[in-house]
Amino acid sequence: LNILLINNMAEPNFADIGKIEAISRLFDGTPYEAFHNCRYESGAKEYISTSSAILLEGIDFNLEYFPLKHLGYKSVIAVTGELYAGMVHPVSLDIRLGISSKLDFAQIKELWGGVVFAAREHGYKQLSLDLVPSKNGLCISVSASGTTSVLTAARRSHAKSKDLICISGRLGAAYFGFQTLERRGDLEKNRMLVGAYLRPELSPNTVSQLEDAQIYP
Repeated sequence: LNILLINNMAEPNFADIGKIEAISRLFDGTPYEAFHNCRYESGAKEYISTSSAILLEGIDFNLEYFPLKHLGYKSVIAVTGELYAGMVHPVSLDIRLGISSKLDFAQIKELWGGVVFAAREHGYKQLSLDLVPSKNGLCISVSASGTTSVLTAARRSHAKSKDLICISGRLGAAYFGFQTLERRGDLEKNRMLVGAYLRPELSPNTVSQLEDAQIYP
């Protein structure tokens, strides 16, 4: 028992090592590579890549002020942006909803409407859905996959330390929109800021435009 207590005390906690180091340590001693893009080559000279996210009520969103249709839309954008960052054209989208008893069918239908709107806007060809019960509020699991040509993938270099990071979009506006909602600020006065947070937008033509311009970020 004393030995067990000593070993437990020696283990660091998340606050000490952070997310990146924690993931790296969990992969240590396994045959798998941490932070490796999940992709494989298909028979059509294309890579198939995936992106996934989990959004938790109380952590990633607050239903007191987050419209369900906007939440469904934003859930799709969360993984679609990751695909675009890898020069991937979206193909299929899989949604799993953990639903608590406080949400009825009409509310889930509203959330689903936002999902479908975003899926159509960004050209997803396939969309699937599963519903499971949840005791701890709403949970949204999103997984997307898409394709990129082998040539495009070969032209992209891997990220390195001290590389330049370019950020587009209304990032600052979205942050202040979040602050407005959290602090119950003036929504009418800060409508643009709140909108940037609740409904972030991406151009569906992002990857095609970069490929046409022969730009490979």
